[in-house]
Amino acid sequence: MNQSLEVQQRLLDKIVVKGPGGLKFLMIACRRAGLTLHGTAQRAGVHVATVCRWQARDPAFAHEMREAAREARTEERESLPVERPHVPWRKDCPVCRAKVVVRTAPGKIVFWRCGRWPQCPWASWRPRHPRNCRRCCGPRFWSHSRKSVNCDHCRANSGTLTPQQKPP
Repeated sequence: MNQSLEVQQRLLDKIVVKGPGGLKFLMIACRRAGLTLHGTAQRAGVHVATVCRWQARDPAFAHEMREAAREARTEERESLPVERPHVPWRKDCPVCRAKVVVRTAPGKIVFWRCGRWPQCPWASWRPRHPRNCRRCCGPRFWSHSRKSVNCDHCRANSGTLTPQQKPP
């Protein structure tokens, strides 16, 4: 999935289908290369429903297909960047001005929450920018990639404001 289509195509073109189990071997190799079930069936020249029927009739084949897809997902996850860049963030709640705390959800996903929780329900997956919006004075938040800053109130995006939108 993370590989470009040309790289996937070159890898799959190297697979030679021989013998009676060759089609199933091709499909397992396609799944291992990161193709979806639909893409795998299309590459093998059969309908997706046919592949599903084959999996229902042959538990070993179904297991191999699941394992191949799991391997592809694991390989894709390992190739992703480990963490986002660290950015400066404001440490007070935009709702009640209490201290903001950083928490970790299951799966090691970081989020920001008001320290007065559950009295104050504010929480965000994105860290708050140190400065408020120049246009509406509302809180601004870093994007998920941490490359830009957005205001959720007036929809201003840092660096993309037109001259008519810029505050006086």
